[in-house]
Amino acid sequence: MPHKPSTKTRRRRSSPAFASIFPKAGHFSTKAGVPAWRVRGSGVNGSPLEAPNTARIAELLASSGLQVTPTCIMGMCCADQYNLDVEFLDGGLQAVTGNYLFNEKGAWVFGARAVLYVALRMGLRVPDAFRLEHGLVGVDLGELEAALPRRQAASQDAEPGQTNDA
Repeated sequence: MPHKPSTKTRRRRSSPAFASIFPKAGHFSTKAGVPAWRVRGSGVNGSPLEAPNTARIAELLASSGLQVTPTCIMGMCCADQYNLDVEFLDGGLQAVTGNYLFNEKGAWVFGARAVLYVALRMGLRVPDAFRLEHGLVGVDLGELEAALPRRQAASQDAEPGQTNDA
C-alpha cells in the first residue's frame, strides 16, 4: 500500500520557546518580592558569564548600553562568590555563582518588563499568557528600548585625543 501524504501541515516555528531560557517563574528576588525568572543552566561554579545563556543575556544588555560588570568576592578556603547585578526597566539581571556550599547558585531576570525585553531581544516566542498575566499585551520591543537609559554619545566633532574647548 503506497504512503498517502498527510493533509495536515505542521506549522514550523522558527524562534525558540520562552521556556528554553526561562523554564518557570517562582523565585522572588531580594527586590521586595518582585517575581524573577531563573535563567536555564546558570548555576555554575565560576563567573556567571561562564554559563552560555547568562553570557548571551549579558551581551545583549551591554549592547543596549547597560553596564555589565561581574564582581568576585574571595572567601575563606578559596570559596569564591561571583556577582552580577544589572538594573533596567522594572527589574534587571541578578546572578550569584561560585564554588561556595550555601544558597542557590544561578542567574535570574526579575521584573516582567525586563524579562519581556530580554525575551524579545533573544528572539524568543513569548506566551500570550505571560503578557496577559503581567499586563504587557501590546508592549513591543521599541517601547521597551525607549524606556532604557540613553547612552551618552561621544562628541562627533572632536578628533580622538582632542576636546572641543576653545
